Amino acid sequence: MGEDWKAAGGAGVSRAKVAARAAATFLLGMAATGCILFASAGTFAWPNAWIWLGTLAFLMTVALVALAVREPEALARRVEYQERDKAQRRILGAAAWYFLALFALPGLDRRFGWSEVPPTASLVADLAVAAAYALIVAVMLRNRWAGRTVKVVEGQKVVDTGPYAVVRHPMYAGASAFYLATGVALGSWWAALAGLGVPVILGVRAVAEERTLVRELPGYLAYMEKVRWRIIPGLW
Repeated sequence: MGEDWKAAGGAGVSRAKVAARAAATFLLGMAATGCILFASAGTFAWPNAWIWLGTLAFLMTVALVALAVREPEALARRVEYQERDKAQRRILGAAAWYFLALFALPGLDRRFGWSEVPPTASLVADLAVAAAYALIVAVMLRNRWAGRTVKVVEGQKVVDTGPYAVVRHPMYAGASAFYLATGVALGSWWAALAGLGVPVILGVRAVAEERTLVRELPGYLAYMEKVRWRIIPGLW
């Protein structure tokens, strides 16, 4: 598959094995998320959760197939979890508890009736979830070096086209929109409000990430001067 595939961490690993590992990660993640949602809600009779999970399962399946076929390098990097940067490890460790609470909150809202979101608003939010996830996939297809961990590999280049011409971290922009819309999709205004913390967490991660990229990726400093906004166009 070429040097890019090897540089992305795929040397000696078949495309099928990477796809299988990604599928296993996907299934485990979906099962864990479902458990948190329904356990906190205390019921399986929650249409909003089933619609959201079904939408996400469909999107993730399409993304897995598309990446396995077109960009196996990007897929390999999406199933890497060993973060080498100490600052990033601290950020992710703290964020893990936040995201756990973020998925428990809508279930608790469902259980105790803290807020009520109109069904139409939830369906519109499901569409926003789909659009945000589509942006994340588009980023991975555009940038084969995009991964879960902050790491510069041999042969990596600065990507400055497509969504990268608008913001420096379009994947974080998509993730922020995804979590903001998820609270509404699950029928909880409180969860939507809590989702405002996601772009803050990702912003902290982006600042730390850029220190690595400026130091290790040739041309990234010039790219920062060219594209002003990190995550939110016109704001930050």
